[in-house]
Amino acid sequence: LRNTTFLSTLLLFLSSSTTLCSARKKARIKSGTKYDAHSPVHVLVNKVGPFNNPSETYKYYSYPFCKDHHADDETLEKFDRKGGEGHKLHLGEKMTGHRLESSPYEVNFQTDIDFRRLCKKTLKQAELAKFRDAILQQYFFEFYVEDLPMWGYFGEVADDNLFDHSQQQVYLFPHLHFKLGYNKKNQIVSTSVFTQSSFKIDISDESVDELEVEFSYSVEFIKTEIQWRHRFSKYVDSKFYAHKSEVHWLSIFNSILLVLLLMSFLILILMRVLKQDFVRYMGGMSEDLEADLQGDDRDPLLAEENAAAIMEEETGWKLLHGDVFRCPSYPSLFAAIIGVGTQLIACSVLVLGMALCGIVSTTYRGQILSATVISYNLTGFVAGYVTAQVYALLTVTLQTKSTVSGSMSWMAPLVNAILLYTVPVGAVFAYVNTVAITGGSTAAMPISAIFTVLALSVFVGVPSTLLGNIIGRYNFRNGSLSKPMPTRTNKIPRQIPPIVW
Repeated sequence: LRNTTFLSTLLLFLSSSTTLCSARKKARIKSGTKYDAHSPVHVLVNKVGPFNNPSETYKYYSYPFCKDHHADDETLEKFDRKGGEGHKLHLGEKMTGHRLESSPYEVNFQTDIDFRRLCKKTLKQAELAKFRDAILQQYFFEFYVEDLPMWGYFGEVADDNLFDHSQQQVYLFPHLHFKLGYNKKNQIVSTSVFTQSSFKIDISDESVDELEVEFSYSVEFIKTEIQWRHRFSKYVDSKFYAHKSEVHWLSIFNSILLVLLLMSFLILILMRVLKQDFVRYMGGMSEDLEADLQGDDRDPLLAEENAAAIMEEETGWKLLHGDVFRCPSYPSLFAAIIGVGTQLIACSVLVLGMALCGIVSTTYRGQILSATVISYNLTGFVAGYVTAQVYALLTVTLQTKSTVSGSMSWMAPLVNAILLYTVPVGAVFAYVNTVAITGGSTAAMPISAIFTVLALSVFVGVPSTLLGNIIGRYNFRNGSLSKPMPTRTNKIPRQIPPIVW
């Protein structure tokens, strides 16, 4: 009852914490929406960063852009949209650094805008210096309409002098032109944003204390024949988007078959060469060897001496045959290493299989990372099963002091299998995440995503590992691994001479 109460309390704490973290988040913008004429179209801002280092990203509003839409001077029309309000994200989006927020751009479906002022801002010297440094580092911004991204640069540098930045002319682009395409079903299928050089502002002078900048935008809607399911086709040649490489199936299958063929030949040769050695080390001689040594035309004494010489001749790897299957000093740790390694292989194969089958998109933001986290926790069953089997093989079959009946003897490999990979990765993540938080980067995982990953590990990863461990122990007790080792193990370990480093 106490355990049930504890688990219920922990679940309630995790769910309430995640809810509080996302309480002020707006609902996701559904892709594929069929718009009516003049219905609102939401433009979301995501992140900014240097083009040459896409992993270094920051929130869009970490720079002094407009969060409010000022009223139109001519029509006195007021606009209510606000910028900087967060939107709900999936786990993979949070882990890949996406931070979708609302923007003040007033865009309505099939409503073109030639020019509209967004706001007027008086940029201080520090803000101008921040923009100037960003433009020199080729900073870009990323916007979204539904699930379609679009990119643009902060500005441009004229007379690019790599050795003397004081001679460079730095220009800021305060005007953006949105070009949105829609199909026959009134679905938005293409998005683009352009910066207008005719509106650029020179911010090269570092001595200026403040500068008034007018941010503005324009909107253009065009009708296209693009189907909604082909809306990502335009991003194939984009320098901002991760390209989807063409899969050469013939080359892959050719390589796999070639490797399998070579491995088969190698195994056949090794089995033929080592067959006599295996039989001899198990306590007897092969039929061919016995026939050679016991021929009718040979002297029995000479044959016996030859047999003894052949049996005692040990060179190279044969010197270690009596210590190969010796139980290691820490069998629980060794078994956990084998189990976790098998789990990582199974997780990789599962994720790659889902990606090849199209179940998981390799281009959609965060899906491949979400699939990896979930697959790793689900394949904890593999780690638990393999760990139990290897540990039983080491402690029982090799006749060590541990026994399969001891309950505490099974706890050590189970705990090692659970913590062996998660603890080092968690420690590295904590350090990297702390550095990202200190630098204000969007690469820092938010607290809601951390709670989600912890909940998956506790309530999916641990039970699956425990289940696999129980099944592995049960199968071993029923004689699934009762076969002896290929060679006998010497009772006295072979002495390893010390090496002077």
